[in-house]
Amino acid sequence: MLLERMGENIDGPELLDQLAPVAHGRRGAHLRIVVEAQAWRDACGEDREAGGHHLVAELAAEGGWESVRLVRYESLDLAPLLPEFAALDVCVLPYRFATHSTWLELCRDLGVSPVFPAVGFLREQWFDCCDPGDHSGEIYDPRDPSAVAVAVRAALENPRAVPPRVAGADPTSVIAAHARIYAEAAGRR
Repeated sequence: MLLERMGENIDGPELLDQLAPVAHGRRGAHLRIVVEAQAWRDACGEDREAGGHHLVAELAAEGGWESVRLVRYESLDLAPLLPEFAALDVCVLPYRFATHSTWLELCRDLGVSPVFPAVGFLREQWFDCCDPGDHSGEIYDPRDPSAVAVAVRAALENPRAVPPRVAGADPTSVIAAHARIYAEAAGRR
């Protein structure tokens, strides 16, 4: 579950309880909570050393997870997070509202199946050039309390490849185009 910065658009803490059915009857069910470190400290009042371990232990016990681990990252340095993120089978993106998601693109880059709500243009972003039935990615109705667990189970039980990038979306040329546009906008042609 990606709690990111735990802002107004994140429904994460509320969805954690709804994920409990995923663990029941599933051997080796591990939950990872990925959260920006400062947001976690601000929300929990925890100092860097305490880390909120008592809250994580509570979630493990209540949800029936084999393990629950809090993965904190620094907002300006995602590099240490990438191996942990790439090891996920499924990533729940618990947005209340959003137009597009950088994390959805990270799922594509790292081959992780996302589970995301039917809000904004997330569906169009993920399935931009493919048939949803052929590729990974499960969409849930955020108004249905059982929907996120159903979507996670579907993603786990029917793993599929992530959709391909748009043809011609070479990262080097995309980066160069962004640099050019930003330079023009800043008046530095």
